[in-house]
Amino acid sequence: MRAAQATWLNGAIFITLTLITSSLVGLASAASAVTYVVYPKDGEKTDQTGPIFKTLQGFVGKGTIYTSSTQKHGVNFWRCDITDQQATTLKGNKNVASVSKSCKKDCYDPLTFPVSQPEEELASNLELERRVPTNQPEAEDEMVFISQRQGKKLGDMDHKYYYDNIGGKGITVYVVDTGAMLDKSEFNKKVDLPKKNVKDRARWLLVGSQDEPHDDSSVTTDGKAGKGHGTCMLSKVVGTEYGVAKEVDPVIVRVPRGANQESYLEGVSKVVDDIQARKAAPNPGNTRSVLSMSWYYPQDISDVGWVIRLRMLLRTLVEEGVIIVTGSGNTGQHSVTGYPASFAKSDVPELIVAGASDNTGKPWVGTNRDPSSIPYVWAPGVDVHCADGLIGLEVKKSSGTSLATATTAGLAAYFLALKIPGGFDPASIRTYIGFLSYPRAGNDGILGVYNGYWDPNGDAPGAVCIRG
Repeated sequence: MRAAQATWLNGAIFITLTLITSSLVGLASAASAVTYVVYPKDGEKTDQTGPIFKTLQGFVGKGTIYTSSTQKHGVNFWRCDITDQQATTLKGNKNVASVSKSCKKDCYDPLTFPVSQPEEELASNLELERRVPTNQPEAEDEMVFISQRQGKKLGDMDHKYYYDNIGGKGITVYVVDTGAMLDKSEFNKKVDLPKKNVKDRARWLLVGSQDEPHDDSSVTTDGKAGKGHGTCMLSKVVGTEYGVAKEVDPVIVRVPRGANQESYLEGVSKVVDDIQARKAAPNPGNTRSVLSMSWYYPQDISDVGWVIRLRMLLRTLVEEGVIIVTGSGNTGQHSVTGYPASFAKSDVPELIVAGASDNTGKPWVGTNRDPSSIPYVWAPGVDVHCADGLIGLEVKKSSGTSLATATTAGLAAYFLALKIPGGFDPASIRTYIGFLSYPRAGNDGILGVYNGYWDPNGDAPGAVCIRG
């Protein structure tokens, strides 16, 4: 104990001396201070995070330190203005995972959404319950694809999307993205009380300190308009016309416009906090949930600290029973090494990675593909219709694995509201989605998603699942 105390005292003296030196350097060259993000090796251990924070306080003096943290799992990261010399000192700290400059302008865009154009067979032993399904008439082909049963061509489905009208009711879907324009018709269809439309059901979780509106389009102070990415993704999950699971309860986890890498990680941490708070409530009700992440960061720009922390947060969500869906990325590579997708190889095997296909099941050329069975499943992601986030426009066509991700996330929520073989844990839902998926005729053997509607005795679809 005495030796440990002596070590700590020596460490304290060293830190004190470092702080004095660094403060003098900071005062002498304040203009050289830039914004850095600092990741601890283990944000859950206060004996690591406490000393790091004290060091940062000594560096910044009266400056601001932004601490991104969770309710139960400690610190995600810190962000503050320090000098390059101080950053080098931090990198030598045994409890620090990584230190890097925080992006403020023209940050890498991880959204798997490259193209945008505005617009004016099942196992015989499964137990089936025959029901009359709901159908959406005059549905776009990408919606028809979801309920296209084996042996039927897309054109045989009479332009209808068939689904169980429970539509994912009672399931929460978190969408970590750029926000949403909830005034769009996709989210505002008038419904009879007590049933609510999407706009009324939606909740918001905000990343960081956001002064800009909680939407996906308004022009910010730097003159940049939103991309409408979050609006489009939300509509593919829950929209009236373009959503797979039309009755889910959406939670919009909004990152700031032009968000940097740590902001997306913080968005995931907000989901962890929300899930655990909901479960801890006196009457939690149905806490089955899905997380949709339509974004992809290449390995070569991802700090080790960011990777460690994101992996921990995703593992925590899996342990909480959350189904997680992401995209394989849009650069057309023959490998998947970026994040979150590559976690599916070992660290988070329950992760569902989606690739983009056209409406005939042919793989989209931009989809990253890895020999290790990534993507796991494929969903429509070529010229897909979705809500347009821009003011004055309602619908656009877009392409990319983002669309496939949101569609698959909606499908996961759809199954969570039904009684299916195997249970509702993340591994079972992933397996079930893969089991139902099948390759459309002559298209590279890739597994296109399918919601399970079929009828062994006739042309009208029936339900493969029963309500749970």
